Amino acid sequence: MKRSYKFTLLRTDGSSKTYVYDSRPTFKDLYPLINTDIIEIVGCYKDNKTKTMLIDEEGRLKQNPVVNPNATKFFVDWLNKENRATPIPNIVGNAIVCENFKVLWGF
Repeated sequence: MKRSYKFTLLRTDGSSKTYVYDSRPTFKDLYPLINTDIIEIVGCYKDNKTKTMLIDEEGRLKQNPVVNPNATKFFVDWLNKENRATPIPNIVGNAIVCENFKVLWGF
């Protein structure tokens, strides 16, 4: 049985799009979707599960950053579930939720 890799792009306008790849997506595949060249890996809580979310590491530093409402909600829900805190609990720019796989370091 062939494995597929599913992830959801969360856009700043509140819309989303789900992608399914036959092979594990690389950061090079994902950079354009998030509109970045530096990805930060954070947690999120979506569909009653802890998942990995990929965001623009320098998103807050860009001119006219736009808060992503859905990504922020999933991030804050994860912070609360993990009993964690952060000084600025929002996500800016597009984000990707890894639905059925974990991120491998160094790819």
